[in-house]
Amino acid sequence: MCTYAEKFDYIILIFSWIGTVCFAVATPASLGSFGSMMDSLGGNEGIDSIGTQALTMVILGFILMIASCWQAFFGDWFAQRITLKIKVAYLQALLKKDGKYFDQNTCSQMSARISKETTAIQTGIGQKINTVWGSLLTFVLSFAIAFTWGWKYTLILLAFIPLIGIVGGAFAGMDNTEAVMKAQAQSSGFAEQALNSIKVVQSFGREELEAENYVKYLQNSIDVGREGVIGIALSQGGMYGIIYVFYAYSFWFGSVLIGSKDESFTGTYSGGEVFAIMFIVMVGGFFIGNIPVHSGAVNDAKIGGKLAFDVIHHQSDIPTDDKNAKKVDSSTF
Repeated sequence: MCTYAEKFDYIILIFSWIGTVCFAVATPASLGSFGSMMDSLGGNEGIDSIGTQALTMVILGFILMIASCWQAFFGDWFAQRITLKIKVAYLQALLKKDGKYFDQNTCSQMSARISKETTAIQTGIGQKINTVWGSLLTFVLSFAIAFTWGWKYTLILLAFIPLIGIVGGAFAGMDNTEAVMKAQAQSSGFAEQALNSIKVVQSFGREELEAENYVKYLQNSIDVGREGVIGIALSQGGMYGIIYVFYAYSFWFGSVLIGSKDESFTGTYSGGEVFAIMFIVMVGGFFIGNIPVHSGAVNDAKIGGKLAFDVIHHQSDIPTDDKNAKKVDSSTF
């Protein structure tokens, strides 16, 4: 990731990490402020106390907004700068290859590879790797705060975390836009092939057959899109179902802990603490479910980087920039 990074690139990367850390810290803290606000409202506290809680929530909201923008801006800027340098190095390496190399790799293939591999690198080292690290850090901090605030109640809620993570990850991973675009590209390619050979098609009277085959390709793209819609619908319904079952489970156990007189077992919990811990644990579960989804793009970036650097570091049998090569003064042999 940092092969072509300069000092300024490292500074941008550090700024991006600062935004990621601030976002990860502010997310559970903002949820905790909701619990404090509920206790203030339920305890009939003065307007000054409630105003302080409201101001805290506003400040945390601005921190989340700025940290999210900060992380995205500097992360994408770093990725663009690194990807630009890789593209230049990629092209320079190709220009130094001998003719034997292009007998096995056509120019059109290499042009497509430059675009595909560098796009995967830019996506992976820009948006996705920050999302993965930010989700992991948010998960760790959320549970650290929850266990510190009320470890017994947090242990009770852990039973639902695998379900929340699985359903949340499934919902985030149901986007099949790429598969739909690939299927549509196949149909477009077939139509383009038929139009390029329109004289042959008309000469043999194959217009109806070509149209029927085109419909088959279109139907394939519709089927792919329908599968994605069904998957999204099921995962979205499952997510809402798990959330509301989790609400019922959490509030019931929370009421038990609040109403219990045995403080040696339950500790002292308020309504606001139960509310805050519940949402902190739930959000932590959703963030841990996002990691596998975005890790795929990071792995694609690693694969694209390996393919790109294999070309960049490949040494031709006949180097074109060999300074020790013998110059031929005359073309007469």
